[in-house]
Amino acid sequence: MTRPQIKHRQAVAHMTFETIVRGSGETTFALYVADMATNPRPLFSGHVTRGMGSDLRRLASHFDDLERNLKTKETV
Repeated sequence: MTRPQIKHRQAVAHMTFETIVRGSGETTFALYVADMATNPRPLFSGHVTRGMGSDLRRLASHFDDLERNLKTKETV
């Protein structure tokens, strides 16, 4: 019996990230423009590989720093 696929979507600003874990265990990701109904084709996609979570956490940390800088400039 084949396991069902598990799909997860996360909106971030004008983008939507999607991950799919297929019944076979294959895991992929795709990046879409936010309005998937208008343009359902991904900008790019690929397989999830080891280290991607760490890379994305570093990117998220960088964005946290950028946001703190914005808040500092807004209060000045």
